[in-house]
Amino acid sequence: LMSGIRNLADNVSSISSNVQSQIDLKAPLASPSLTSPALTSPVTIDGNNTSPFTGLKNYIINGGFDIWQRGTSFDNPAIIYTADRFRCYSGGTAGSASQVTLSQNELSGVKYGLNLTRTAGGSNYSEIMHKVEDASKLLGKTLTLSVQTKGSVINASGFEIWIAIFNDSGGVDSWIFTGGGIPVNIGSTFRNTTKTFTLPSSSTGALGSNGGYLGIFYRCVSTTENFNITTAKWQLEQGTVATPFEQRPFGLELSLCQRYYEKSCEYSVVPAAGLGDRRLPAGASDVHYFNTVKRVSPTLTLYRALGSGNALDYYNGGWGQTTGVDANTKSWNVGFSNNSYFIMSGIWTADAEL
Repeated sequence: LMSGIRNLADNVSSISSNVQSQIDLKAPLASPSLTSPALTSPVTIDGNNTSPFTGLKNYIINGGFDIWQRGTSFDNPAIIYTADRFRCYSGGTAGSASQVTLSQNELSGVKYGLNLTRTAGGSNYSEIMHKVEDASKLLGKTLTLSVQTKGSVINASGFEIWIAIFNDSGGVDSWIFTGGGIPVNIGSTFRNTTKTFTLPSSSTGALGSNGGYLGIFYRCVSTTENFNITTAKWQLEQGTVATPFEQRPFGLELSLCQRYYEKSCEYSVVPAAGLGDRRLPAGASDVHYFNTVKRVSPTLTLYRALGSGNALDYYNGGWGQTTGVDANTKSWNVGFSNNSYFIMSGIWTADAEL
């Protein structure tokens, strides 16, 4: 009996030793210690700029020309906003700025472009201008600008792109290029113009509490010759490569634009007085909130539903007009003679452009 017990114990010991050997053989090797450096600047992968941050790579708002809150056609524009975030100047005695619909055969990935014409020369430069808020955050960075253009320019003097850093008051801090702007590639079909540049690491003067802005001027070289050009797909991004155009959802792009300009009426309606009843939220409170927080306290313009004047119509047993207006970055309010009202009607716009 004792001999049997000893044999059994030896067998159990042998089995245990074999199992431990199998476990040791299958045990994973110790991993080497790997320390990955933090990714703090863009890298290039397969020709695309990649960074720790995804989305919203395009510093230009409405670069696809989707948003036109002020209307879609402007005769002889004289330094006014047309497509949202784009200010135009025909520079002559006759010209226009308008929205044009593009086919996918012309330019894939976008639906609209901005058409600028001058049909009678003048004495000033014609230009399209875009302002990128807070130039201070871009100082020292390498950026790539890309713009698509097609059209015709008589005498082929062409267009150039100029870029400058401005302070909050609109004064030029520094021009980025010396000796001339970037020549724009223009033909009968869309052609791409790209330019990589590095901003100075510091400004020459104080930019202001809002960091100033980066101004991009798309300008006709001649002050007198006529032209008809269409431009689309404006993109300014960090890095040395012009990557595919960023296509953002319409609602997101509209919200980005509304930081600078917002209106109360339907998107397709150009704000004006006398367009009929357009009810605004009514109640005991006269405080009304914007859809998007504004860049600064905006200039509020009011349009009566039933007549002219910078006011709104309200009803409380009889029709009256509001008096005065006040606005901050989040909301606005107006004065009226009664403590409450049942109906308030009209249109308002809030302008907080750079």
